[in-house]
Amino acid sequence: MNAMTKICFMLIGICLLMLLQNGCGSQEVAELDSQNGWIVVSPDLCLMDWKHKNTRSIKDPILRAIGEQINSQYIQDFTSPTGKYVIFTKSGSSDGDNRINNIILFDFATLKAIDIKPPINNAIPYDIAWSPSEHNILVMYITGNDTTGKEICYYGHLFVYNMETMKWLPVQKDVLFKFKRGYTTLTRSAWEDEQTFLVMDNSKIYRCTITTDDIQNIVDGDYAYSLGKGRFVYVLPINPFGLCHLFTVDAKGSSKNIEIDIYPSSWTSLVVSPDRKYVLYRRRYLKTYMFGHPGEEYNASLYDIEKKTSKVVGEIYLSDHGGKPFIAEIDRAVWIKPCPEFLAYIAKTKK
Repeated sequence: MNAMTKICFMLIGICLLMLLQNGCGSQEVAELDSQNGWIVVSPDLCLMDWKHKNTRSIKDPILRAIGEQINSQYIQDFTSPTGKYVIFTKSGSSDGDNRINNIILFDFATLKAIDIKPPINNAIPYDIAWSPSEHNILVMYITGNDTTGKEICYYGHLFVYNMETMKWLPVQKDVLFKFKRGYTTLTRSAWEDEQTFLVMDNSKIYRCTITTDDIQNIVDGDYAYSLGKGRFVYVLPINPFGLCHLFTVDAKGSSKNIEIDIYPSSWTSLVVSPDRKYVLYRRRYLKTYMFGHPGEEYNASLYDIEKKTSKVVGEIYLSDHGGKPFIAEIDRAVWIKPCPEFLAYIAKTKK
């Protein structure tokens, strides 16, 4: 076999491999479509549309609709589970000796926004999580800081805002959280049900309720993503590889930890599906380029909780690669089951 023949066989092999990879990719993305595959990525309100394999941002039209209520004070956004609402946090304004840090609630049905005043003065909204029914909004407020140690720590209080009564409810009246700056206390999937939720405080995961002062330290770990009552995915503390475990509690109350095949490149890059059966995450892998140059790329991987299997469902680019459809980063994202109001809005604002 001469050199030219060998080259031809190599090229044929590469083409077949690419066809197989593309075919598998389409099949896996179709599986995502069954989950009503819209994912809203913060902080730019970027929409990932698995069905059409594209992304776009709806931030600007929403900010124009809100107008003077937010201006350049916009900091971060938190989309509700069905996409009916989105919350914006903004930097505060002064009212005498107090600093007012409102959060703004935008309704996709009415296309109007309202200011929600904070439950306490001189408090900054730090982390926010919607309950599954969208009836309650959990907010960790910063009320001060401690600079005496090597690292700056924040003091935090938990409050719940009820959408029906439009009133605040203090969660832990006598418990003050103290966590390091930049540390996540609530993930977007913090709620187990309408009464209980998971809070992280210095590499410890707690279960709290909105009706009592009961607080329970469940396990040591970070970034807890609820999969329903008694089940959540979390990251082991002080772990350079981002290794995740699945925590489960059976009907008798016995708990166990299961190591699972999720190694996210960023610990905050996990996204839970609406039915809580899948976890989407960003994974980094090393790659050798031409002439042996080392490098790294990212992909979007889907983990099946029941089957305990993981597979690649798409590539993640940090920017648009030559006009190709691309998937944005999934930090601080939420996987929604879109309501009619959300779908009508994005159809109306489609470019």
